[in-house]
Amino acid sequence: MIYSLVTSLLALLIGLPFAMLYVRDLRNQVIQTVVAISYHLVYVILIYIPIYESTFSIPGTTMNWSGKLLAIIFSVSFYSYFKDLFEIKNFLRLMPQAGSLRKVCLVGGITLMGMCLLTFAFSGIKIFNPERLAYQAIMPGLDEEIWRGILLGLLLPFIKDRNFKLGHPALWFTTVVFALGHSLFLEDFQVSFAADAFILTGLLGFVLGWVTLKSKSILPALILHNLINALTNFIEMLIL
Repeated sequence: MIYSLVTSLLALLIGLPFAMLYVRDLRNQVIQTVVAISYHLVYVILIYIPIYESTFSIPGTTMNWSGKLLAIIFSVSFYSYFKDLFEIKNFLRLMPQAGSLRKVCLVGGITLMGMCLLTFAFSGIKIFNPERLAYQAIMPGLDEEIWRGILLGLLLPFIKDRNFKLGHPALWFTTVVFALGHSLFLEDFQVSFAADAFILTGLLGFVLGWVTLKSKSILPALILHNLINALTNFIEMLIL
């Protein structure tokens, strides 16, 4: 558990400068920054609890269903309790912004096709596993896009309004933290870094964040995320 928490702290320390460089007034935003960091750390702890403590896992399952469910329940509770913080930027809604779906569907379709092609070309073989397929089609997009919507909603209001041609700093922050969460590992006080996983999940995280910002809703990114996970896992199971 401690290794996962330390890894998450490292990811935050690496990603935070992308957002903090453009903060309007750092002194007045300390509380909201602490709230965002605290949310992320508790979120990570809840995901990993069933992995390290089997009493919290669902009997007869091999995937981390209970960890994801704990994280989702916590995220929804957090959002409900701190709802006032999301009055300016609220992405936890199901109705996308009018006129945004054409670009969102185009970018999402290209991303989905690209991820499937990369999986077919480079991934290894996995034994067909119905539980894994169901898990990938439901859980990752559900809890991770709620996570992304909450962090974007907390960070966006206190970052300076500028024309960021390469992407909003809050988008880069969530992208870096998301990518490091899938590529930075700590075990026996040895840090390992998977560059290929960082690049791949970083690109995916950037697209999912852009989709959320463009549509003003987590729903399109949630659907895209689960489609990518389900189809890429299905392709790996079909490769002989």
